Amino acid sequence: MTGIATQTDRLILREWGEGDSDRFYAVMNTPAVMRYLGGVQDRAKWDAAAGRILGFQRDYGHTFWLLERKEDGELLGFCGLKRVNAEGTPLKGEFEIGWRLRESAWGQGY
Repeated sequence: MTGIATQTDRLILREWGEGDSDRFYAVMNTPAVMRYLGGVQDRAKWDAAAGRILGFQRDYGHTFWLLERKEDGELLGFCGLKRVNAEGTPLKGEFEIGWRLRESAWGQGY
């Protein structure tokens, strides 16, 4: 079982667990969602990014955690804090807040 970071009346923000990368890839790797994030990614590139997210969870105790709708357990996306890890930026090592929601969750007030 994965740990819950926090929850609201409608959402659960939780750690990544077994099989989550597959679920996330299926609903998030779409042209609309990835439009400003480099476009739809092949599975190898996606898995490399997921590995970095899990590494932040393991090494720092926080990451871009998964967002699930409490009502039905549907995966909506992620949000949270992580360390900037992009090369060539003076922000490397600083905190970054981020989120990504599947298209069907847009405009729902999440």
